[in-house]
Amino acid sequence: MFDIGFTELLVVSVVALLVVGPDKLPKLARTVGLWVGKAKHMVSDVKADIDREIRNQEILDIEKARESVEQVQEDLNSSTAGIVGAIEKSAADITEEESESSTMAPDADVTSAESSKVDESTDSASVVAADEAVTEKSKVSS
Repeated sequence: MFDIGFTELLVVSVVALLVVGPDKLPKLARTVGLWVGKAKHMVSDVKADIDREIRNQEILDIEKARESVEQVQEDLNSSTAGIVGAIEKSAADITEEESESSTMAPDADVTSAESSKVDESTDSASVVAADEAVTEKSKVSS
């Protein structure tokens, strides 16, 4: 801690012996030892407080990160549910159109096939738009 060698300690001891005297030197050494012990104890308490605060701050940061991950997960789940709903609706529409086209005349069959292609491209566009919205939300939240 302090860069004090043996010769420096010897010089300090001789000076203390001459200044204080042999009868008061043990009491002075005991008092100095108590003060050094108290100082070490205070330093260790401060270190422990700092470490505790750092640990608490890290825990708070982890909790915030967990909450943001949960929020992103909820956003993804809701977006996925919307996309799945759109796909199911498109599948139901296609099934209905196929059943209707099988009962119609051959000329009507071509028209329904063309309209189903238009519906598919519209649904694909809505799926792409929903996917882009989820990507934007993810970028904003992070």
